[in-house]
Amino acid sequence: MARHPKSQYIEGSLFLMAKTFFYKEEWLPAQLKCGELIDKFPAGELSPDAHLLLAKTLIIQNKLNEGIIILSRTVDIAWQLERYDILSEAFRIEAELYLHKKDYVRAFRPYKQAIIQTNDCEQRAKWQLDLAALLYKVAMFDKALIAFREVEKYCPDYVRGYEAKLYEANCLARLGQYQKSEKILKKLERDGKYEEWQEYTYNGILNRCRLMLVDSTEKAISNDSLVALESHVDTTFTNSAAIGAYYFERAMDYYKVHDLRTAREYFSKGKVAKSPVVFQSDLMHKLLNRLDRKTRIAEHSSTSGDTTTAELLGVSPEQKIAADLYEVGRVYETLQQIDSSLHYYHQALEQAPKDDPETGKYYLTYSERVRERDPYMADSLLEELVEHYTYTPYGEAAMKKLNFVVSLAIDTAGELYESGYKLYKHKNYRFAVLQFDSLYRTFPHSDFAPKSLYTAGYIYEQDFQQYDSALYYYRLLVEGYPESEYAKEITYSIDFKDVTDNGEDIPDSLKALQITQYVKPTFEAPVFDPNLNPAKSNTPAGELNPMEVIKNPKSLFNKAKDMLKSPMQQLKDLRNKSKEIIDDPSSSIKDYNPMNKVDSLKNKLNDIKNSGEEEKEEEKEEESKEEEKTKPDQGNKEEEENENGSS
Repeated sequence: MARHPKSQYIEGSLFLMAKTFFYKEEWLPAQLKCGELIDKFPAGELSPDAHLLLAKTLIIQNKLNEGIIILSRTVDIAWQLERYDILSEAFRIEAELYLHKKDYVRAFRPYKQAIIQTNDCEQRAKWQLDLAALLYKVAMFDKALIAFREVEKYCPDYVRGYEAKLYEANCLARLGQYQKSEKILKKLERDGKYEEWQEYTYNGILNRCRLMLVDSTEKAISNDSLVALESHVDTTFTNSAAIGAYYFERAMDYYKVHDLRTAREYFSKGKVAKSPVVFQSDLMHKLLNRLDRKTRIAEHSSTSGDTTTAELLGVSPEQKIAADLYEVGRVYETLQQIDSSLHYYHQALEQAPKDDPETGKYYLTYSERVRERDPYMADSLLEELVEHYTYTPYGEAAMKKLNFVVSLAIDTAGELYESGYKLYKHKNYRFAVLQFDSLYRTFPHSDFAPKSLYTAGYIYEQDFQQYDSALYYYRLLVEGYPESEYAKEITYSIDFKDVTDNGEDIPDSLKALQITQYVKPTFEAPVFDPNLNPAKSNTPAGELNPMEVIKNPKSLFNKAKDMLKSPMQQLKDLRNKSKEIIDDPSSSIKDYNPMNKVDSLKNKLNDIKNSGEEEKEEEKEEESKEEEKTKPDQGNKEEEENENGSS
């Protein structure tokens, strides 16, 4: 091309380069070379080929709209140059695109227009056969039957005449007209001209017998006679693509009635010869083999009680059984056996141990598959998944599906503790404990870990009143973080509980914790008695009696008058009270202990501290008394010294 740019071989060279790039799956270079050829030789001999190759390249790149436009141009240029081979290929590609969109009218239109436009009788027969084949492909057997019969109106060659007759018989068989189909097939079988295509004729015969066997109204053939015919065909036509296609359809008949073992045998026959269904036959055969193997393994694991395999895999027997059942469910789902797949997914979920993170996978899969039938159950499964497996990938996926707030999925320890605290403040104690537990297990070395354990124990103790669970978290705190302030606060209480539970003698260091259990006092509401004598009430002198106010409201004003009459006395009392507080500030709060309201492990520690403080106060009082006794002696000595000094 560089040395002879005006040579007559330039067009061919460009096209061959484009085809080379196309076969190498280098779509963009192929597209560029096709465009270059079309620009330089718009009406050239290879222009229709370049247009068709360019359309294929665009369609492969998923540029469907551009590809359809180029296909239309391909048809125009091919009509001008009378390239019927290019037209047939363009019609086929265009029909496939519209069949994919289920637009049957536009798929059939190019063939109908082409049959009308062309004057070539033989080409008309070819396009009519292609149109009939499309109708047969989309299972319009009644219209396909008419279209195949119209092929004879034109000038079909030897091959197309045979195809039209064969598919006419197949259409009749699928429409239930078995006798008419049999006449045509027997005629084709006996005609020596079609001897080289006998395998296709026998494909029609076998399919007719198969359809009769499936049809419950027909009793003219038995399964044994069909099996005998299949044996004859196997020995006569080995590795036949037509017979392989029949075996695939036969396997699908058994598959639809859930006879999977027989279906697997026919799929194995269908995958031997190269045919349009060889890939699907091979896939179905592998899936059914896998299903049989997994089912036997799951049954053996469930019934035998053998734990050897599980030990070799490093899992528990329950994990092994659940995994095997789950695999069986997956195979059934691939085979689109929905009921069977749901059954095995449910069995896997029931067998799986709750402490295994992989159990979250069974929850998620089962909820997704059951949602179409029972949305409420699907959401319940997702909520359980979030509750028990929050920080697994399955739990995170469930939270996204449930649109949970961000505070339920945190990455850092600080944010996780803050999330748990917010949930606790909103009295969502269950999820709060989950957050604190997750913090401890996810970030065990964080400063928030001991605090989270203490808070979880506190929730179980005070809010749930589940003391064993509270003690569990408190023990984790003491064992994992003995030097933390939270552990030091509850260590003595846990030791005291262990000693008392075991019936051992209480050591001296813990005797201070041997206190009377706090019993919340019960108060009865006072009963109003209108005959109650205010003079006999227990109200201290100088204070206002509520009963007196109820019976005589004027007494309230009289009391106020009395207070105003003696303001100096009120100021005097206030000054004396202030002096007492200044001299001894602890006197105002000495008897106040807010922790006495709740009897918890924390209160027991406070009792230890309070008992120690009381001992110290008693010692101080004794020292102060001794000092007071010695003060007069010291005063006499000072007076004598002063007298001596003055003298």
